[in-house]
Amino acid sequence: MRLTIIMMASLVIFATSAFATTEAGISTVIKNILRDRCLNQSDTAVMVMEATTGKVLFNKNGEKPLIPASVMKLVTTAASLRYLGPDYRFKTKIFYTGQRRGGKIMGDLIIRGGGDPQLTPESLWLIAQEIKRRGITEIKGGLFLDESFFDKLRRAPGLGSFRTQNPYDAMLGALSVNFNTVAVHIYPGLRPGDPLIVGLEPETDYFTVNNNGETKATGNRTVSAMRVNGKGKVKVNITGRMRQSDRGKIIYLNIDDPLR
Repeated sequence: MRLTIIMMASLVIFATSAFATTEAGISTVIKNILRDRCLNQSDTAVMVMEATTGKVLFNKNGEKPLIPASVMKLVTTAASLRYLGPDYRFKTKIFYTGQRRGGKIMGDLIIRGGGDPQLTPESLWLIAQEIKRRGITEIKGGLFLDESFFDKLRRAPGLGSFRTQNPYDAMLGALSVNFNTVAVHIYPGLRPGDPLIVGLEPETDYFTVNNNGETKATGNRTVSAMRVNGKGKVKVNITGRMRQSDRGKIIYLNIDDPLR
């Protein structure tokens, strides 16, 4: 099978220069941050080590296990810079099979993912516009999605089998669009008693909405969204209430099948 490349979209990893400071200066800065009132009721653990020597520059509860949350981004970034390098580009490649006759592709269009973490619906729109600008107006075959750049591992082994529907617990994939999440936009109806207004981003036939949410004149917002996986479909259930004067809410849910 002959593959003809149309274009590549890429994201550049870049490194920022770090500044050196003294051990005492680091300690002072961190201690000042930890004195903030917003941390009074929280558990904190901080350890700062010199990367080249392993010398501990600051330590507070460094041996205490806590949920790392977004601190893991530092580990991911450091690993990317170490193994991929600061000039690495995540590439999303577009191919076609068969022959091109004028503006028609007589075969299939293939999108091959390269692990771009910033591949959004807006990015896909730009890719489609670029294909159109190159004179391609019709695909006679089908659309194929290729995520073979990654292995079959969908989650980090240390996370275990328990999963949430939170966006930060999304599946891994070489062709991950919109961070492998769906955005559920929820707004009040026009009058009390009306059902809530619900929209999904992206809008695809893969999702259906079961809307049991209700608009209320008063009261606290209790609206929630949860997905239920079916055969080839995902149902998004909306429950709870929202005041008529509410400005709305966006709930992000992860999805189990990134290629859908």
